[in-house]
Amino acid sequence: MFECLRRILPITMLVGLLSGCAHTPSVPSVPSVPPMAPVECPPPQPAALQPAIAAPTPLQELLRESAQWRTLPAAALLDRYEKARGQVQQSATEENRLRMALLWLLPNTTFHDSASAYATLRDLSAGRVTGDAELDAFAAALLLVADEGQHTADDLTQRLHEQQKRADALQEKVDAIRNMERELMRRISP
Repeated sequence: MFECLRRILPITMLVGLLSGCAHTPSVPSVPSVPPMAPVECPPPQPAALQPAIAAPTPLQELLRESAQWRTLPAAALLDRYEKARGQVQQSATEENRLRMALLWLLPNTTFHDSASAYATLRDLSAGRVTGDAELDAFAAALLLVADEGQHTADDLTQRLHEQQKRADALQEKVDAIRNMERELMRRISP
């Protein structure tokens, strides 16, 4: 009996599966769409294909110029500094003053002057009269950097002063000990 069920059961399952596949639902027919007439597009304008190139902003010009300073030899950089100083004397615009502050902040130069740069940037940030938001933001960011450098310099100056006082006090103690040794040697000697 089980033998018969083992033969019939797979056949019955196969017939059931095949009958499920034989029944397909009817799909409603899609109405045909009438063909559309081609639409002509106007040819593209040449100016529309190329974006307009805007003139560089004063900040972009200043950053481009300051990037070139790194490649200049010391003599050419000094010439650039003198030229910028003359520009500030002729016309103390915010852009010229910002250029001077950048030049003063350049490390390892004969004209490096972080105190002057800090004062100029502080004046620029206090006035906020450039009318150029990019220049104002850049001046404020440079002021933060210069301010940190100024605090570091002040801190180092304070530490140097304290160490000098300590060194002087130690030298006085060494001198006192030497004087005591000489006095003892003189007393011992006949």
